[in-house]
Amino acid sequence: MQMTTPRYIVYINDPNQKSVGHVETYPHAKIWGGETTAAGGWLGPFGSREEAEHAGQQSGNPFNWCGHCSKALRSRTSEVTIMRAFLVLCLVMALFQSAAAADKIKIEIVESRTKTQTVDVTIPGSPEQADASCTTDAMRDSVHCKSTVTPATSPHPGQRLLLQFFANAILPDGSHALLICLVGVDKDCAGIAPMAPEKSTLKCETAENVVTCTDKNLGVYEAKRDKNDLVIYGPKGKLKYHIAGSW
Repeated sequence: MQMTTPRYIVYINDPNQKSVGHVETYPHAKIWGGETTAAGGWLGPFGSREEAEHAGQQSGNPFNWCGHCSKALRSRTSEVTIMRAFLVLCLVMALFQSAAAADKIKIEIVESRTKTQTVDVTIPGSPEQADASCTTDAMRDSVHCKSTVTPATSPHPGQRLLLQFFANAILPDGSHALLICLVGVDKDCAGIAPMAPEKSTLKCETAENVVTCTDKNLGVYEAKRDKNDLVIYGPKGKLKYHIAGSW
């Protein structure tokens, strides 16, 4: 969107005791070529409407803009308003994008570990439960009812699967951060997929009831930090970890 800056001229009409402002580019404002006429003379050109109005008022005659020029000035005002609104919108979008980009940091994931562990737990008991179901005839009278009773259970031993994820990260300032999240407790907790699987190495080991899988050289990721929470943007979506210490 490109706009040219107009100039303005003022015609002093002493016999009729008036001064009239014109946009310099309008044809009827060029008839006299800016020369003095029998009725008066031209002032200007001026770089702004305010200067033109001031010059016209200095003549001692009432000032007004010509009819065609008034329309042009209103159109010009609308163009300026639209241009300013457009520039403000562009500035806001640029600031928003800049702020969004500034919030993100780059981190390197040197190593990630997935720990799967089976733990012994006590499964709580449940009271006896009875459930009755009936069939009805066309008159909605009960015809046959059947009762099902689920016996009470006592607390008994069982097992539960715990799934934890760890990661060794290098933050932008060079510090080494230990990241951790626990499935079922932390939202958006999952393993970090390598940026380039062909460059990473995966190895799993089993010790008693714990299986630990270690993946190394995962790559560089974008992330956002909020205190000790870290959102990591991986190839399979965003993940949330906690900074638990250093490594």
